[in-house]
Amino acid sequence: MPENLKEYIKMNEYFNPSKSSLHALRLKKLAPTILIFGIFTILFMLYDIHSVPYKFAQHSVGISQESYRNGVNKCNMIKRAKPDNKFIRTSNPRFVPGTKTIILKNGKILNGKGECILGDIILKNGIIHDIGPNLTDEDAIVIDVKEKFITPGLIDMHSHVGIESWPFLPITYDSNERTDPTTSYVRAQDAINPSDPGIRIVASGGVTTSLVIPGSANLIGGEGFVMKMRSVDTLS
Repeated sequence: MPENLKEYIKMNEYFNPSKSSLHALRLKKLAPTILIFGIFTILFMLYDIHSVPYKFAQHSVGISQESYRNGVNKCNMIKRAKPDNKFIRTSNPRFVPGTKTIILKNGKILNGKGECILGDIILKNGIIHDIGPNLTDEDAIVIDVKEKFITPGLIDMHSHVGIESWPFLPITYDSNERTDPTTSYVRAQDAINPSDPGIRIVASGGVTTSLVIPGSANLIGGEGFVMKMRSVDTLS
C-alpha cells in the first residue's frame, strides 16, 4: 500500500472509476459532437430565417386577378339552369287542420336569392301562400314584425339538441357512448328528450330542421337523425 493516502485514492479512482467520473469522461468524449451539432443548428436557423422573404416572394399565398376571372368564367360556363318546378303544393303534409292563416306584415324578407324584400307573407295551410306588399286575408292572424328580418327556415347540420338537454347535467347528458372507440350501433333518436327546453330555444333562432348526431368522444359515435323543430300536442 502506498504511503501517501492521496496517491492511493487517485490510483483507486483510476482503476475503479466512480459513476461521476464515468459521466464526466463520456461528456468529454461527446463534447466535440455536441459542439458541431450546435453550430450546424445555428447556421441552419440563420439560413432559414434569411430565406423566408425569398420564399414568400416566389410563392404568393393568393391568386392573381386573371386567375380569379378565369375561375369565375368556368363556373358560369358549367352552371346549369334550374328546371321549372311545375308541381305546386297547396298544403303541407304536416299541416294541422284548424290552424288559422297567419300574415306577417312589414318584414324584411330574405328570399334565399340574395334579395331583401320589404313586404308581407301569408302562411296558409302550412305553406307560404303569398309574398308581397299590403296583403290581406279574412280571418287571418296578423302579426306586425316591424321590419324585422324574415328568412327561410334554417337547417342545422350538426346539433345535439334533445340528447344534451338543458339544463346541462350528468343525468341529461346522453350524446356519447364511451364504452368503445367504435359505437356505430348507437342511435341518437333512442336518446331524444322531446321535453328539452333547448328545442324551443333553437327554434326561436329561426332553425326549423336539425340533424341531431351523437357526440365525438370516440372515433365513430353512431347514427344521427333529422328532427323538425315544431311543437306537438303530445310529448310521448
